[in-house]
Amino acid sequence: HMGIEANLKELANASFLSDPSIVEFKQENVPLTSIAMGLFPITVIVKHLDVINLRFALPRSVDETEVHYAYFCHQDDSEEMMTHRLRQSSNLLGPSGFISLEDGSVFNRLHVGSNTFGDIMYQKGVDSLHGEPPYSLQQNDEAANVVKWKHYTELMGFAR
Repeated sequence: HMGIEANLKELANASFLSDPSIVEFKQENVPLTSIAMGLFPITVIVKHLDVINLRFALPRSVDETEVHYAYFCHQDDSEEMMTHRLRQSSNLLGPSGFISLEDGSVFNRLHVGSNTFGDIMYQKGVDSLHGEPPYSLQQNDEAANVVKWKHYTELMGFAR
């Protein structure tokens, strides 16, 4: 399992977006943070801006994975806040969201890389030729995946 928390800053200028409200933080009395928890092997729970999101995957074959998304709100959220959370969730962390598109690209790169020979120095945050901890992790580093997939391959009895 893995947990990451990062402090966020208000976006100074979102005018490049057709609808800047997509990245607006509306909650009051709550710190502006991003929290992601990865539950081994393929479930992620995220609280990012006003998003409360659960993403889990179902392996379908060696080369295919089905990904599901669930969005949540608070029971006492107003209709306006529920709508905002849903729009923000689907546009940031939905299947074609700003963040998820980048995640999909990373997942594909990791899949391709797992079937090649060589070292793992290309992964952001890996500072050892053999990919051994300790790492000096920064937000959005991929190094945590090295430990996760090393454990997974050992658990499944796969040779690298």
